Amino acid sequence: MQDEENWNAAHSFSGRIWGTSGILCMLCTLHLIKSVSKEACIKAK
Repeated sequence: MQDEENWNAAHSFSGRIWGTSGILCMLCTLHLIKSVSKEACIKAK
């Protein structure tokens, strides 16, 4: 915390990790919604 350059590098790195994990969560959610709705359509027939 005393070295500002190191502090900024750590926040930059963790920001990329959070952003990437957020995108992965969205993609997994979309895939889950798509597969659940497909199963619901199959059961409805």
